[in-house]
Amino acid sequence: MPDPNVRLPAKIEIQKSVYKIRFLKIPPHEIFEKGSVFRLFQGRNAGVYFVSSTTLGMLEERGLKFEIVKEIPPDKTGVSIQFPLETILHDLPGEDVREEIVAFAIAQRERGEPSIPVYCGRTQDEIPGSFVLDRPGGFRKYRWRWDRHHKIHHTAAFRDHFPKLTRKMLDPDTRFVVSLGSGGLRMFAHPTMFRLIEAMGARDAIEEIWGCSGGAIAGLAYALGADHQILEREGYDLYHRKYDLHLSPTLPELIKNVIMDRLLPGTTMNLRGFVDIQTSMQESLARVAQHSKPSFPFFAIAYNLDTKHNEVLTPGDVDTSAYKGLIKHCSPINSVLASAAIPVLFVPCVIKRGKTPFTYIDGSLSEEVPLPSVHQKWLIDRKEGLTRKKKLFILAVNLFPYLSTWKLFNHFLAKYVPFLELAGFLSRLADLARRARIDEQIRAIHHDPNAYVAEVSLPRLSMINFLDPRIIPVVIEKAHGTFLNQLLEIEQRLP
Repeated sequence: MPDPNVRLPAKIEIQKSVYKIRFLKIPPHEIFEKGSVFRLFQGRNAGVYFVSSTTLGMLEERGLKFEIVKEIPPDKTGVSIQFPLETILHDLPGEDVREEIVAFAIAQRERGEPSIPVYCGRTQDEIPGSFVLDRPGGFRKYRWRWDRHHKIHHTAAFRDHFPKLTRKMLDPDTRFVVSLGSGGLRMFAHPTMFRLIEAMGARDAIEEIWGCSGGAIAGLAYALGADHQILEREGYDLYHRKYDLHLSPTLPELIKNVIMDRLLPGTTMNLRGFVDIQTSMQESLARVAQHSKPSFPFFAIAYNLDTKHNEVLTPGDVDTSAYKGLIKHCSPINSVLASAAIPVLFVPCVIKRGKTPFTYIDGSLSEEVPLPSVHQKWLIDRKEGLTRKKKLFILAVNLFPYLSTWKLFNHFLAKYVPFLELAGFLSRLADLARRARIDEQIRAIHHDPNAYVAEVSLPRLSMINFLDPRIIPVVIEKAHGTFLNQLLEIEQRLP
């Protein structure tokens, strides 16, 4: 059960003393060089440094000559650490790292400089005014800065910063729906939103999870019992190539298939797709799923090529007769395979109903962030007496992968392949049309006084293939750095 009163730490705690030392002989220069495993923090006087117990032991092992001027016990350091709101999304530094920042802060204080450390998170982002500090010999990007204005307060529960937003989520008269947009491997931004929802104590208030394409994959994994940490770990495992996942065709593959399609018109090449993700998708879901049955009602958007319209696919126990063909039953794996079958790139998903096969591709062709279907289902549920909820609140995560930034379209060989040059131009037009379509869908829902959409979006990532695993750490960090601020802005706009 998520803690509805998640709080950031009020102070830093260490278990070992910090030491003030004076070198008796001039130490080797290399222990002060950048990249050195030693952590020595200059005091007020030359030759005097503050060190953690770890560094003290390393100096002794090295045989360096020094004396301990003062031992500062853990409860006498007088150092407190500031945790801004966004730290809720980051791993907190371990004991060995905390010892180093305390030693550094004491050295700062003795020199009369700012000495209240602010933890900025573990991130590759170059945060202005920050510095990196890890344990001795460590190279993790724990970022810190010094508080000069004493403006950070961290004693309130996390949800207390979002009174209007949590009121909407927890309102017993409101259906709270999380809608996850498409975006290839940008889907690893979605766990950040789940983490924020959990920190607000609103996880159990989620009534339905909807997803399209990559959003369907993340949504089903969460509905099956995976938490935000499991989903992010899966992303980092893919990034580190722990699993063999082939998602996008290489340039030679693409050229070969386009030529084959030209030479052999009438074949199924143009519909068949280039990459079959079924096996890797099944393996991935098996790794992250903790339960065989969804914990939350789950719905995925997919486009039925045979009927020529979008459908809502669900593995849940839903009586579909009231929805007049809008909602169809299928297995959990087929719901995401159908929703994630990007045209041309991925093999379409074929689902049999009785003896009739139906072919599905990516539902983002018309609804890349599930919105109209969510609203339509809620209206039907109200009309048919299937819900008593009089209001609808959709928290939508729009990943919006800009097609025009796909590196394939910017490859130096693209100018020699007319097809790719034209595709690059069309992708820019498609980006404009897609953004306009999402805006119109949100406006249409807002015409209903009982329905509201709060949209959070991932920033544009230029010149990056949204199916390249190398983007995963970037996506996770961008989500960490922007989703919280966007929720704060939504909180300010709510009546």
